[in-house]
Amino acid sequence: MSTWNFDDGTLNANPNGFGATLTTTPSPATFISSGTFNSSPYSLSVSSGGSLTITLSPPTGSLGGPDALNYYALNQNSASLANIQWAYSVNGGSYATLGSSVTPGSTWTYEQVDLSSMNLSGATSLSFMATVSGGSGVYFDDINLAAPEPVNVALGIFGGVFVVVIVARSRPVRNRVHSWRVAVVHWIDAV
Repeated sequence: MSTWNFDDGTLNANPNGFGATLTTTPSPATFISSGTFNSSPYSLSVSSGGSLTITLSPPTGSLGGPDALNYYALNQNSASLANIQWAYSVNGGSYATLGSSVTPGSTWTYEQVDLSSMNLSGATSLSFMATVSGGSGVYFDDINLAAPEPVNVALGIFGGVFVVVIVARSRPVRNRVHSWRVAVVHWIDAV
């Protein structure tokens, strides 16, 4: 899982093996003390008309689709609410929208982006963009992008466990373990 938080007033990234970046427009990113959230007094501020972009470029050159994109959001002005519209782009192409826009409330709300409509055939890079419109802007915090474990890793783990079980259950190994156990019992009885 790739994560971004702003706990100390700076961007704290954990791309977890991906070439993952987070950028804002306008740049540079603005970190605001927006009230304590999750033991953190800071969050990322994106003004109305601005955007937040997450770009993934895995080191292997091939990209499986992420499972989930979720985050916490707070409107900067409860009297004039801003909207967030998420979109995605494959290999630097044009952006396609993801679901309908969301309007965070005047308290921190958990939001999850529906990724089921994405077409990732031939993807070597993937970008997500949150465009903020209306109102004053939105604060973001604890952004998480969960990507599935590669199939070859899962198959390797399964194969390794399978081989260990087969070897451990084989007759020569069981006989050797039994003879060691008998030898230890005889040794203990002798002492």
